[in-house]
Amino acid sequence: MVTRCITRILAALAALSAPAAARSLMPVLPLADEGHSDYVVVLPADPTAGEAWAAAEFVDHVEKMTGARLPVTTAADPLPERAVLIGAGPHAAALGVEVDDALGGEGFIVRTVGNRLVIAGGRPRGTLYGVYAFLEHLGVRWWTPTETVVPRRPRLLVEPLDMREVPALETRNIMYAEGFDPASTVWYVRNRLNGNGWQPIEAQYGGDSLSAGIQGHNSIDLVEQAVGTLAEDMWALYRGERSHEEICPSSDAVVDACVASLVKLYREHPDTPYLMLAHEDNDAACQCPECAEIAKTSGRSAPWWRLVNRVAEGVAEEIPGARIASDAYGWTRTPPAFKLRDNVIIRFAPIEADFAHPLAAAGNPENKAVCQDIEAWAPKASAAMIWSYVGNRAHYLMPNPDFDSLVSNIRFFADHKAVGIFQQGTHVGPGTEFVGLRMWVQARALWNPHLDGGALIKEFLEGYYGPAAPAIAEYIDLMHRYGREHNYHLGRVTRMNAPFLQPDMIAQAEAILRKADAAAAGDPALQRRVRQAHMPIWYVLAKRGPLSRTWKATEQVNGPLDFAALAASLNRVAADYRITAVADPEAAEPFFQWLTDYGRLCAGGRAVLPRELAGADLSAIRLLQARQIDSGWLGREGWWVRDEAASDGWALKVPVSSWLIQHHFSPLEECAGADRFRLFIRVRGGAATGDWAAFVCGTRGGTVEVDAAALSDGAYHVFEVGTFEVADDMMMYIALSRPTVMDAVYLDCLWLEPAP
Repeated sequence: MVTRCITRILAALAALSAPAAARSLMPVLPLADEGHSDYVVVLPADPTAGEAWAAAEFVDHVEKMTGARLPVTTAADPLPERAVLIGAGPHAAALGVEVDDALGGEGFIVRTVGNRLVIAGGRPRGTLYGVYAFLEHLGVRWWTPTETVVPRRPRLLVEPLDMREVPALETRNIMYAEGFDPASTVWYVRNRLNGNGWQPIEAQYGGDSLSAGIQGHNSIDLVEQAVGTLAEDMWALYRGERSHEEICPSSDAVVDACVASLVKLYREHPDTPYLMLAHEDNDAACQCPECAEIAKTSGRSAPWWRLVNRVAEGVAEEIPGARIASDAYGWTRTPPAFKLRDNVIIRFAPIEADFAHPLAAAGNPENKAVCQDIEAWAPKASAAMIWSYVGNRAHYLMPNPDFDSLVSNIRFFADHKAVGIFQQGTHVGPGTEFVGLRMWVQARALWNPHLDGGALIKEFLEGYYGPAAPAIAEYIDLMHRYGREHNYHLGRVTRMNAPFLQPDMIAQAEAILRKADAAAAGDPALQRRVRQAHMPIWYVLAKRGPLSRTWKATEQVNGPLDFAALAASLNRVAADYRITAVADPEAAEPFFQWLTDYGRLCAGGRAVLPRELAGADLSAIRLLQARQIDSGWLGREGWWVRDEAASDGWALKVPVSSWLIQHHFSPLEECAGADRFRLFIRVRGGAATGDWAAFVCGTRGGTVEVDAAALSDGAYHVFEVGTFEVADDMMMYIALSRPTVMDAVYLDCLWLEPAP
C-alpha cells in the first residue's frame, strides 16, 4: 500500500510540474495493475540479438516487480494503443523518437509519448542500456553478480519521462574474478559496462568493446606472426647485446611485419574497435645507433612511438579508419617530442600512483608525476585509454582505503582525453575486500564520471547493508581518516606495515563493525554481507596474532578475543564468497587451513612458541609464525607445507634464490617500543648436495649466510640475523644461495628482541 501511494504521488508531482498545455499530452502510463497489463512490447522488424534480449529483460523484470507478464510482438501493425516500443524503427520515428548519430552505438532515449513508452538507442548496445536505465529508474539494482533487488510494485504507474543519455567513455571495463563465471556476464551488461576483463561478451548481451587479438605486450608476437624467426637485427640492442626480450623499433623489417600482422587481423575482425601494438613488459628499450639518436633528440620513448606512428600509417593505408592503440607504460609512459597520428590511441598505465588520494589533488611526488605525464600527452595524442588499478595485490583481504580516489580518478582521466578505462581489480580470486561495492561504484562512474563518488557509496551501502549501513559507513570513514590527514603513499602493493593499520584504529574498527553485526542480527542474507565487510579487520588480527600490540589494543576496547572463533568467522566468509586467493598470486587454501590449526593450538589462551622461547618474557618479544609474515607474492604450489617439527605445525618452504620471501616490519607493531632490535629466524634444511652456503637471510642491519652443513641434520635451528635500527620500511628477506646446494629451506618462525 505504501509503495502504491508513493508511486501515485511521484507520478502526480511529475505531471503537475509540466505546463498546463503539456500536461494533457503526458498521461501517466498504467503499465501494470495487480498482476495485469494492457501493454504490449513491440520490437523492430529486424531486431538485433541485443534488442531481443532487451525486450526479454524488460518483460522479466516487470513481471518480477508486478506479477504481470507483457506479451512481445515484432513490428506490430497497426501499433497498439498501449505499447512499449523497444528499439528504433518506423513506429518510434512516427512518435518523434529518432536515433541520431550523436547517440552513437550506446546512447539511448527513454520517452513517454501519449500512452506509449519508447526505449530506443544506437546499435549494438544503446537500446539494451536504455532498458536497464528505465529499470533502474523504477528502483531495480543489480548490486553484485549474485545479489539483485527488484522492488515489488503491485500497481506500476510510469510518470512522464524524457531521458537521453550517452556514455562519456567509449570503453568501460573492470576486471575481477567474479566476472570469470560466465553467469556473471549479465551483471556487467546490466550495469552498462561493455567490458568484463578479457572475457568476451556475447552478441545477445550487445557484444563487447574488446579489441581483437592479444590485449597487450604483443610486439614480439606480431612480428613472429609475419616473419616466423626474427633476424638478429630485428631484436633490440640492449647493453651491447641483441636482447630477445624486445624488438628494435627502428627496424624497417619490424615495421613491415607489424603492419602485415595488424592488417591481417583487421580483415579477420572488421568490427574490432582498434588493435593493440604494445611493447613487452620490460625495460629493454633498444639502444642501437638509430634508436639512440632518436631518443637523444626526441626523448627516451621516441623510438617506440615513431614505430607506432609508422605502423599506424601503414595499416590506415590498407584499412581506412583503422586505429592502433599502444601502451604508455614504463619506459614509454612519457610522450616524445613529436605528435602522434590521429589514429593512434595511447593506453596510459599509472602503475606508480598513490591511490589513497585523488590524482587531481596531486599531493605527493608519485601523483604529481602521473598528472604531469598525462597533461604532457594532451598536445601529443588525440585520444587516450587508461589501464588503472584497484585493490591491493599483496593482501586481497586487508583494508584498502582508496575510496577517496576511486571515482575522482575516473573523472580525472575522462577530463584528460580518455576514451576508455580498464580497471584491473583483484582478478586472481573472488570475495576480496568490499569487492561488490567497488564493482558497482566503478560501473556507475565509468558510465558517468561526473557522478558524486560519496553519493554512490552511500546509495550502495543503504541498499545493500540496510540497517547495518550507518556502521559500515562509519567504518569506511575511519579507515580513510589517516589518508585524509596524512600524505602517505598507498600503492598497488601495500604491506602490513602500512601506516593506517594502527593498533588503536583496528580496535576502533572492530567496535564499529560489531555494531554492524548487531544491526544485521536475524537476517541471514544481511549477516552474510556484514561478515564479508568485517573480514578485513579479522584478517589483520589473524596476521598480527594474539601476542601483538594490535590484538591487545583490540581486547582493551572490545573485551577478550578468541583466535579459534576469529578463524571460524574467516573460514565462513571464505566459504560464502568462494575466496581462492589472499594475494596476487597467493592461493588462499593453505592460509585458511593454518587459521583453523592455529586456533586449535591457541585454545585456552595458550601461547604458541618454539621451544627456544619457552620461559621467555613475551612482553619483550615479537614473534611471527611463517604464515604471519608479510610475503605478499607467494602462492606457488607447495610453498606452504604442514610440518610437525615446526612450532605451529606449518612452515614456509623456500625453494628459490629470488627474494620472494619478505617481511616488512611495522614501526607501529613489531618495532614499537624500541629503537633497535635483534632479529632471529628458526629454519631447517632440505636435501643438500654440497657443503657451501645454503641460504641467505638479511635486513639493512645485517645478513647471515648459513652453510648446508649447519642444516644437515634436518632439525630446526635458530640463527641471529643481526641488529637493525627501526625505519619506516624495514624489510627482511630470505632466499636460497644456490638451489644446487640445497633444494629448499623451511622457515618456521622469526622473532625480534629489543637490542641494548
